[in-house]
Amino acid sequence: MPRRTVTVTRLWGTTRRRMGETQDLSRLGGTHDVLHLAGAFFVGIPPQDLIDHSQERYVAIEKMVPAGRTLLLELAVGTFEDSGPTRDVITGKTEHTRGRHHSAATTVRALVAMPQRATSALIFLEHSSLRVRERCPGGRVRHRARGRAGRAARRAGPTRRIAE
Repeated sequence: MPRRTVTVTRLWGTTRRRMGETQDLSRLGGTHDVLHLAGAFFVGIPPQDLIDHSQERYVAIEKMVPAGRTLLLELAVGTFEDSGPTRDVITGKTEHTRGRHHSAATTVRALVAMPQRATSALIFLEHSSLRVRERCPGGRVRHRARGRAGRAARRAGPTRRIAE
């Protein structure tokens, strides 16, 4: 089961050469605020630009819901590095086979929140770990991280085994 964490990022703007003076993000250019710009930005991103072929990561914006001074995003994220069978965990039978361009995606959420007349916005982003539990000889369990760190560890040698 993936482990879930949330990061919070503060977004603010300053005037050039006046780092101590933060801008009112609810009135950029007099008519737009950061929430409107973020919504337009997310709608305008071409889906193929959300696929990172070098890191073998997939992201798709599934749903975007504006509510008051917030913008909620539901994202489908996953990796597409491994090909192989997808198995039913109860029966053990192969349901279908994934190719290198298929992704086992999970849903995560992001929230952009900005109060009226605010000098900063908060971006909450949920992360889902991509750890895979594998059975080793002797009944032990080892955890294999996926992605760049996992590939580097696999190239370096066997991973550390953890007893149940």
